[in-house]
Amino acid sequence: MVNFRFGILKLRIRKKDKYITIDIGVTKRIWQNFEFNELKEYLSDCILDGFNQFIKKFKKEKFLVKEELLIQDVKKILEIWRDIPNTVRK
Repeated sequence: MVNFRFGILKLRIRKKDKYITIDIGVTKRIWQNFEFNELKEYLSDCILDGFNQFIKKFKKEKFLVKEELLIQDVKKILEIWRDIPNTVRK
């Protein structure tokens, strides 16, 4: 049996190409049994956690980061995204 991990799996910083990535694992139990809004909450929590982990990584690598502003912006974006109605049909 494969032991599948979930939540934040990997963070990457691509300085050269100027982007970051967050890999999020979602187990079958979560995507099959959660309601749409519950899944959005789960993903929102993972994304926010990922950005908090990036902030720690940025500080460790001596990057200048405006931590409070970044987290405020991420929270605003996630709030807007969570408020978008479900258009997926079962």
